[in-house]
Amino acid sequence: MSVSVEGSDQDFDLNIAPIIDCFTVLIAYLLISASFLSIGFFDVGVSTTSEVSAPSTPLAPQEMMSVGIGEGKTLEVRLSGPETTTISVPGKGGSRDYNTLLATVKAARSRWPALTDASVKADPQVEYREIIQTIEQLKKEVPKVFVGE
Repeated sequence: MSVSVEGSDQDFDLNIAPIIDCFTVLIAYLLISASFLSIGFFDVGVSTTSEVSAPSTPLAPQEMMSVGIGEGKTLEVRLSGPETTTISVPGKGGSRDYNTLLATVKAARSRWPALTDASVKADPQVEYREIIQTIEQLKKEVPKVFVGE
């Protein structure tokens, strides 16, 4: 390519081959490195609290479990169904006690076999990492875990 500037007799060639070479190497690097990336997904739903029209016949109380993650290291398990119970799982050694949480959930599931899902809710101050750890632990005992109220 020949470029001429007005008022100048200097012609020069613009060589874009090195730029194309750099982009070729960059694209190849991105494609190769993208194959090594792995993204983990959690099978987590969002609980809904929408109101549905009231049925003509009363239904049996539904068995539900919610786990509250507070700012402290305490976890609160709230079980509702034929009766409502709140169980507090205090932290142990400066961290959340997931072993006691799992034992509590296992006991609740043996008592109420229809209990197949749990809802996780957290205070705004709780770190995302702790929410994910709680979800991972709950999925060991409960098939469905939802996030929300």
